Amino acid sequence: MNIELGDNLRTWTIICALLCVMTAGVALAHFTMPTPDAKLEERKGRANLEKAIKAREISEIQLANLESEASGMWEGAPESITAQILQSVTVIAKAQGVTMKSFRPQTAIADGDLSRNNYLVLLEGSFPQIVAFARAIDTPSSRLGISLVQVAAADQESDAVNASIGIVAYVKMPEVEKKPNAGTNDKSSEEAVTKNEGPDKDNSMNEVKKETSLPTDKK
Repeated sequence: MNIELGDNLRTWTIICALLCVMTAGVALAHFTMPTPDAKLEERKGRANLEKAIKAREISEIQLANLESEASGMWEGAPESITAQILQSVTVIAKAQGVTMKSFRPQTAIADGDLSRNNYLVLLEGSFPQIVAFARAIDTPSSRLGISLVQVAAADQESDAVNASIGIVAYVKMPEVEKKPNAGTNDKSSEEAVTKNEGPDKDNSMNEVKKETSLPTDKK
């Protein structure tokens, strides 16, 4: 069919027909496509926000752990640090297959807000297991060091050995808030009371002197 486009009736008829088809398609799509639920979208947005907040908190915790591991120091009170180190050493001992007989805290060496905590661990296992334990302890991730290794044969019938291993941990002590000196305040308050009582005391003494110096009647 020969269709000539131009300023004629046939051309405008075709344009109107195309516009009608497009309008019908838009209306059909509008009525057939589901309308988004505002409340559902709000709940989804809150859930996504909570997930993002939790992910950020986890990232901050992981960053803090990495920073503490990079520094190689523990932070906190000596009692809590000793418990944490005991737990860490116990986990490493189980992972390497050695038996931990005892865990003995030694005298700590303090230098300002930094303390060097020493521990003595008695172990039993094969020689390769003891070596693997020492290597696992002396790593940046454990934040522990080795200061002493003594190995002796447990018996002649097996390859088991007894080992005494000295462990070192550097601890950053928590800051202690300085309290005002009670003695100084009491002394200053006593001085203030003494100064305030001075004029009154002098006036009372003058009045007593006047009463005692009054002339007596002559007979």
